[in-house]
Amino acid sequence: ILFKKYTIPFFVGLPLIKNNILKIASNEKCDNVDVQRYAISERDNQMLIQRDNLYFLNKIKEFKFFIEKEVEEKNKPKI
Repeated sequence: ILFKKYTIPFFVGLPLIKNNILKIASNEKCDNVDVQRYAISERDNQMLIQRDNLYFLNKIKEFKFFIEKEVEEKNKPKI
């Protein structure tokens, strides 16, 4: 099976993800390590900075969505 890779805004892709039409590539997924790194950098340096990844906040929203989905489906996250 050949998969195509699309770069679209999160708010556009969210309904497609919810209906199992699109999936997030595993190498593009945001995980708890990314969120922790972000939180630590914000704690240590409170100056306003521009992130290297322009879509980082979308990745945080994506992470939140998938965690909420796992909780609703009563799946235990892998640690």
